[in-house]
Amino acid sequence: MKILIADNNPDSRRNFEDVLAKWGYEVIVAGDGAEAWNVLQAKDAPPVAILNCMLPVMSEIDICVKLRGTNSDTYTYVILLAEQADKMDVITYLDSGADNCLIKPIEWAKLRALLKVAERITEHQFKLQQRISSLESSLARDNVIGDQEVSASASKPSSGSSSLLSELRPILEIDQLLPRVFAEMGVGAASAIDPATFESTDDAELIGWSALIFKQPEVWLDIKMEFDRASANALFQTLSGSPASSDEELLDMLSETLNIFQGYFKATFDEEDVDILSPVVPKAMLKKNLPDQLPQSAACREYAYSLPDIKIRLTLIEHSSPIVLKNAFELKLLDVLAEPLHSPKKKEDVILYSGVILTTRYIQKLQKMAASIREDLFLSVVEASPLTKALFLPSQN
Repeated sequence: MKILIADNNPDSRRNFEDVLAKWGYEVIVAGDGAEAWNVLQAKDAPPVAILNCMLPVMSEIDICVKLRGTNSDTYTYVILLAEQADKMDVITYLDSGADNCLIKPIEWAKLRALLKVAERITEHQFKLQQRISSLESSLARDNVIGDQEVSASASKPSSGSSSLLSELRPILEIDQLLPRVFAEMGVGAASAIDPATFESTDDAELIGWSALIFKQPEVWLDIKMEFDRASANALFQTLSGSPASSDEELLDMLSETLNIFQGYFKATFDEEDVDILSPVVPKAMLKKNLPDQLPQSAACREYAYSLPDIKIRLTLIEHSSPIVLKNAFELKLLDVLAEPLHSPKKKEDVILYSGVILTTRYIQKLQKMAASIREDLFLSVVEASPLTKALFLPSQN
């Protein structure tokens, strides 16, 4: 597989080139954003791009926005590299259209695992486009395109049912996924254990959280990954070759681990043509810093795994989250855009892409826009789950 490396530092480019070549990838390099954009517009463009932050001539964010705004039959998986000081800007990077973001200094095991995810996603997108093209050709020959569109819109699945989610193949095979992720990361072979073994753990636990949103069925899925302190230290030692010097290092490691797992998890749904959004960057927290009582759900699945000196508990929590239409002044913090928002003046211009989580800044700008055009500005959104609100808006719970 071909990979583009865009970095204005020659030494860094050579380092990436050497490492990726050893892993069997064909590497194309670019020294600035404009050169990278030209490479990505070529007929045989690489399906994966790794873009350094602060690219000259054309920024990495501009590249992502232009890529996602281009009507192309091919998909480019983009990984952005951010400086440590830019961690608060990760959401901005993802909002621009990046698929993932790594914080420097790069941990090569994590990058290698992410590239495995990228390879699966781009291969699936290619096969999906082939199927679509074949179907369109067949429909055109039979002159039944219009009938098919009417039939498809009339046979939408019913919404809001968590039981539908439980029947999807990736959910049924979740017990096999986390061991595969750890094997790809070079941690070792994980085996399933009883989740109840965590109940007797006295050590302070570390909790990683993320979420996926399913558009059909309309379900918000919270993903929670837990470690006891000894397990977190053992995993950090295995991945980095040295002990963690602070809780922050352990939390960063847990966030990246969950980020890689979520990438694999989402890729399995993509293979099933399931329409989902991944609106958040995985977040890791110390359990002692969380509210004493977090919202519970009856639709909850727990899994646990063990490796040498490591125990992990994975919990999937489902909430019915219907897509609702709101005007700009009805929006709430943590609402997630279910559909792209187009400019009221130029419908072909996208202002915000689906999957963007609405912050105070976004809501204020949208309300200002609605006031300026003097008409209602409607957005299709999904409201955040109770657990998400408890973690991010604790004062309101």
